[in-house]
Formats: sequence, structure tokens, C-alpha cells
Amino acid sequence: MFSTTPFFSGHVRTDSLGHAATTFTLPDNVSAFRIFAAAVGTGLAAGSGDTSVISTRDMVVRAALPRVVRVGDELFAGAVLTKESTGRVPVSLSVMARNATVTGSQTLRDTLDGQRAREIRFPMRITGGDTATFVFRGTTLSGEKMSDAVEARLAISPPGRARAHVATGMVEQVGDVRLEMPEGTDTARSRVSLQLGVSALPLVRQFSEALRVYPYYCTEQVSSAGRGLLARIALDRAINDSAVISPKDRAQLELAVATLTGRQREDGGFGYWTLATWTSPWLTVYALEFLMGARDVGIDVPESVIARARVYAAATRTQHRQMRTDPEFAWRDSLTWPHDALAAAGLLRRIGLPDTTLERQVWDLRERLGFEDRLSLANLSAAIGDSARALRLLDAAWKSAHLEGRRVVLDDSAASRSWLFRSTSRPVALLLGATARLQPRHPLLGALFESLVQSGHSESSRWWNT
Repeated sequence: MFSTTPFFSGHVRTDSLGHAATTFTLPDNVSAFRIFAAAVGTGLAAGSGDTSVISTRDMVVRAALPRVVRVGDELFAGAVLTKESTGRVPVSLSVMARNATVTGSQTLRDTLDGQRAREIRFPMRITGGDTATFVFRGTTLSGEKMSDAVEARLAISPPGRARAHVATGMVEQVGDVRLEMPEGTDTARSRVSLQLGVSALPLVRQFSEALRVYPYYCTEQVSSAGRGLLARIALDRAINDSAVISPKDRAQLELAVATLTGRQREDGGFGYWTLATWTSPWLTVYALEFLMGARDVGIDVPESVIARARVYAAATRTQHRQMRTDPEFAWRDSLTWPHDALAAAGLLRRIGLPDTTLERQVWDLRERLGFEDRLSLANLSAAIGDSARALRLLDAAWKSAHLEGRRVVLDDSAASRSWLFRSTSRPVALLLGATARLQPRHPLLGALFESLVQSGHSESSRWWNT
């Protein structure tokens, strides 16, 4: 065991010249030790001093093993030997192992040249158990006798790891369903679980557990988690008119409402982290839509909070001028006016206070909108009643998509926007939503849905964003 304080003495008396001496034995640690002394004389006289020494051994044996092994792995590993003396010295290294087998000799010989380190390795095979234990012992074979030993333990992982493949789908009336076995499946040790139901709601409920409200998320993340929960509650009620919000879901919605309400600024916008941080029309509209949805399902939301946020969103045409000149927002390309104006126009249309002038301005500036915003504009056009414009935008969006196997893949240009609230799944999700709304019989709708479900596998290393 490593000793952090190998020696302490609280009373060492000096001689007439102020010299003091004591003795102690350093532990069997290869390390640097700090020696600290404090002296106290009569009256107010006091002083201190410190130095450091390096503790080592004539010979040191250090295990050199891999970090991870599994049952059945074959290794070529051992230990590293070093010595303090000069000259060439023959040495031997022996190994004893538990839950591992040395396939050759358990003792090997080599020569240490001065203070250069030398690694000696044994062929081994992991046989079983949860931990492999190795004891390496090194000894010089001539001259001054030097030796050292070390014990090392290595966790043994299972020979493989569990993998799960999920296939979901819906059948209308009567149909045959064929599920293909994923390539490489170990059929002898695998099992198949089949769940049937009149809807996909149980699966949606399970997936929605990944979106839980955390009060220290940013405003976008809190709103996204809350909006996802509202969508699932709406699905509950679409299938069962008498469905009620569970206590757990109600607590989550109330937490989200309280978090966002506490971030509302004096101007009505919702701060990104707190009420003292920046906001934007898009962010405020995004949070406001969640708050109105929470109110509609029976969660208590102060009407003054919603009213002030509406005023902020409605003032988008004047606010964008300030944002263009404010240094705080100069670097944020998420705050380009058409993007935020589109969010405000959509909200005003949904609450029954459409701003037709704002909607025309957004349409005229559609070329400055990114892939995602153009799909949002398609939804707005459909809400206005202009299906021709909506389909025109949707058809243009599908030109950036192509089928690869069973999935729809979007061109890089569709996700190239590096705006603040970037999401790897939003382009696919918006295309799916707009297509389901405007062209519900689109032949690639199923493949697009699978692309959305699978999008997290290859993008998990990116910034988490909803």
C-alpha cells in the first residue's frame, strides 16, 4: 500500500548550534517525497524549510499489460525492468498467473544495459473468470544481488457484448410481415421478442424517456424536452379520449414551465440560460409554443408570461434592427432576420393574429433561408392556405434527398448551416413532418422515417442538441 506520510515527529530538539537529527526508513514506494520541517524557538522565533528526495530501488519491475482483455484473448505481454547501476547485468523474469495461461516458459532471461529499461514479454491466453492476476518477479543473475516483484490485476470483459436490433412497422387491415435477420447475428445465443398492439404508443412512450426535463439545460433544450412530452400526451389522447397526464409527466411539465418562467426577461423574451442572458425571437417563440401547449393540457402557466412573450415576438420587425448592430449578436448567424421573422410569423398565425405583411416579407426573402427554414415556411404556407407554394418548397427540398438502401440520405448542404441551435436530426425531422402533412402518400415516407430513427447512431459524438 502506498504510504503518503511515512514519517512524522512532533518533537525533535536541536543542539546548541541549532542542528537537529533524526532517522526514519522510507517505505517501499518508488516516488518523490517532500521533507518539511518547522522550528519553533522561545518567544516568537519560528522558521520552516523543505526539500524533496526521490525514493527508488536498485531494480524496479513494472507490469506492462493491455487495458482490456476478454476470455480467449491471446496476449504477448509482461513487465518492464530497470536498474540503477551501470554496466551490463543478466537478469531473469518469472511470471505466475491466475485465470490466464502462459503458453511458453514461465521464466525468461535477458540483459539490462546500464539504466535503460527493458521489456520482457510472455505469450499468454486468458482462460476465464472476471479478473486475471499476474505476479512478475525479476532478479539479477550476477554481481550485486538485486530483485523486485509486482502484482497486477486485469479485469476480464465478457467475450462479447450484447447487441439489440429493433424493427417496427404498422400493418393496415391484413398483411404479411417479413423481418430479415441482421447480418452476423448469433442465432444460437439470440432471442426474438415480438410485441403487438393497436398503435405504436408503447414504443413511443419508451423512446420519450430519453427526453426528460433537466432544469440546468439551456432554454432550447428545456423547451424541446417539454415539446416532445406534449406530443406524446397528444398521441395518448388521440388514441384514448379519457387518458390523463400521469403524475410523473405532470411533474416534468411543471418543472419545465417553472424553469422557463424564471428566465423571462423584462422585454418578454426568454434568456438562453437565465433572465440576464441573451435571447432571440426564434428562441422566445420556441419556448412560448411549449408554454401555450402546456397550458392547453392543464398545466398552470401565468397568463402574463404568455402575453409578454407574444408582445416580444410581434415586435420582430423592429427588434432585428437592434440585433444587427448589437455587438453581442454580431457573430450569431442564427439571428439573421428572415429566420427569426419566420418563427414570429408562424406563431402569430397559430394564435389567430396573423401579420400578413410579415408573412409576405418572409416569402420574399426565402432565398436567404436555409434548408430547415424553407420547410418551416412550407408549413406556414400550408397554414395560410397556399398549398401551391407549400408543395413548391417541399419539392425543392426533396431534390436534396436520395435513397440509399432502406434509408433516405440528405445532401451535406441540407445540414451545412452551423447556426447556434444546430441539430443533426432536425433536417430529416422537418422534411418528414412537412411530407406527412402535404404528401402523406409519398413513396419514400417510410424510408425517411427510418432515416430519422437511425440518425442518432452515427452522430452520437456531436454536440447534444434536440
